[in-house]
Amino acid sequence: MSQREQLMKIADLIPEEQAARALLLLYRFLYEEAADDAFCITLNDAFVDNPDKGELIDFNDLCTELGIVV
Repeated sequence: MSQREQLMKIADLIPEEQAARALLLLYRFLYEEAADDAFCITLNDAFVDNPDKGELIDFNDLCTELGIVV
């Protein structure tokens, strides 16, 4: 059974008086996910469009510079 099918099966078990709360929770999940995606895209676009990106540094060099042992 797919996850979507499992979700629909669970939805059928939710009492009508609690359905509104469950629906709001799902809408909130969708909205927050979309807002997070939009924020990440905006952040990435700002970085890509920035002519002064700075210098790339290797992960291990960064850890050494910060005093982190990996």
